[in-house]
Parts: sequence; C-alpha cells; structure tokens
Amino acid sequence: MSPPPLVRIRYRRPPDRLEIHEQYLVHDTSDLKVTFAPSVVRPGPLRIDSRTILENGSPVVWFTFPGAWHDIGRFHTADGVFTGFYANILTPVELGPGHVWDTTDLFLDLWLDNSGVRVLDENDFDDAIARGWIDEATVRRAQTEIERLLSEAQSGVWPAAAVNEWTLERARRRIEEWPRGAARRRRLSDY
Repeated sequence: MSPPPLVRIRYRRPPDRLEIHEQYLVHDTSDLKVTFAPSVVRPGPLRIDSRTILENGSPVVWFTFPGAWHDIGRFHTADGVFTGFYANILTPVELGPGHVWDTTDLFLDLWLDNSGVRVLDENDFDDAIARGWIDEATVRRAQTEIERLLSEAQSGVWPAAAVNEWTLERARRRIEEWPRGAARRRRLSDY
C-alpha cells in the first residue's frame, strides 16, 4: 500500500501572515478530508484559562469539509491525551492541484471540551474589522458561521459524527499501515 499524500496547506491570516502546514491526508472523500499532523511545532503551549490544550509535539487530527467556512481539529497534549475540539472560522479551503490547499483565517474560533463550549478570539476579530482586514460580507459570513456552530454545539449535534470516528488512534493506525519507514521517506518534493 502506498502512503497517503502529504498536503501542503497555505494558511493566511490577515493582514500579511502566511503559515505553511504539511499534514498527511489519511481520508479523502468529496465531503470530508481528514489530515494528520503527528507532531506540531509550536513556540509554546496553547492554553485556555490555565489548561494546556496543545503544545509542541502534540498530534492533531484535522477535518476539512469542502465548501465549509470552518475546519475542526481534535487537539491533544504531546503525550496524546485528548483535550477537545477546536474549530477555526475561515474561508472555504481551496483544494488545489498537487495537494496544495489555500485558506484564510477569519480570527474567530470555537472550543469544545468536557467543561462546555466557548467562542475564542473575539477581540482579534473586532480588531481585524476595525483595521479593515476583512470585508463586510466576509465579516457577516464569519459571524453567521460561529453562531451556527455555537448553537449546534450547545444542542449536542456538533461536531459531526465523522469527527468522533477519526480519533488519534485511528489516524495513527492509518500511518502504521504504511510500509515500514514510508512515512519518513515521503516528502512534499516527491510530488
């Protein structure tokens, strides 16, 4: 079995920040793309209140729904302990040729864990609006999306069932199915 491709995600954050993320595409259908980052690189831990939800070396399983204005990450600590679900509000991901994807972050995020659901980064969103980094139509679309996700999370229908099915263990098993060492040998330059 040949290993799944690496996806290169160009993640823009207005006004001019660009991050490139490489992740393994472990599931690929027309309505769901599941990618896996075995070990994220971070300058420091990401915390909500005093709880670390993501840190350097953490594995993350990401869910991209073509046409959706958000993606979802299953977050873990570096030792693999599940911490919760993190949704980025963003422009629909453009799935380009050669497994190069593009999207723009719209600042708002949603966090769901055992203690409940909460909207994150509203101050960053308001600042981006005040600075003119997001046009009015996109602002309205981002607000609609965060309100919809918040309502669905509060009613227990978000995230989608597939997000619960693609656990860290399942993503790791998918990697382990590859011929020994194939994941380490595969690089984006192979495409």
